[in-house]
Amino acid sequence: MSIGLSEIILIGLIVLALFKPEKLKEYARALGKALRYLKDEKEKIDDSVITPVKEAMEPVTDIKKDIDETVGSIKDTLTADNKK
Repeated sequence: MSIGLSEIILIGLIVLALFKPEKLKEYARALGKALRYLKDEKEKIDDSVITPVKEAMEPVTDIKKDIDETVGSIKDTLTADNKK
């Protein structure tokens, strides 16, 4: 679901009605700080958790690929033998 221009304008008007225009700068600044903080924390989590887990999974993924190829080869052999 996407938000169109009319929805954004409506949200803006509601925000203006709820908060004093003088306070909007303060709220926008606080929102910007919060978003930067969350982005930094996400990057820390990615670096300390997600990336090492992905790296640890690489050998398992490689082994699974080898097993899948072997199983496929065995199936092909059995199918070819059954057709004879």
